[in-house]
Amino acid sequence: MSVGAKRLFSAQEKSSFGVVFHRVDSSFILALSSWFNGVFHPRLIEATAIREALSWIKHHFSGNGVIFNDCQDVVHVVQSNTLDLSEFEKVIDDCHTLLLQHSNVSVSWINREANIEAHCLARVSINTSCFCIWDVNIPDCMIQLC
Repeated sequence: MSVGAKRLFSAQEKSSFGVVFHRVDSSFILALSSWFNGVFHPRLIEATAIREALSWIKHHFSGNGVIFNDCQDVVHVVQSNTLDLSEFEKVIDDCHTLLLQHSNVSVSWINREANIEAHCLARVSINTSCFCIWDVNIPDCMIQLC
């Protein structure tokens, strides 16, 4: 399983993220997105997207998996087991705890172009209800990308 996670900001003073789950053969499993009022630091939203993906993996999936994110700084902090004293310490701590519970899941960096589905989903989520789940049909914004 692979997961793409991405954050986005809008002119509406909202921060959003999208997470897309795929099987090893790249077929669609699930997508989720959410937004928050306010413009938060990009690293905080990226870390929140990773935490959300890990939480979904914990409760809904088993087996091996990789969470891909295009923010190198956040991926590096999540991959390291060092104490993080930044503004998003609690979110990173949650990620570390969830990763310890799922030793078969890892977090890796990919470039933005390879993470386009999650980016597209984050952009669309600004105009949706606060939390959306697509578990049967591929979100409309991703159909052309698949």
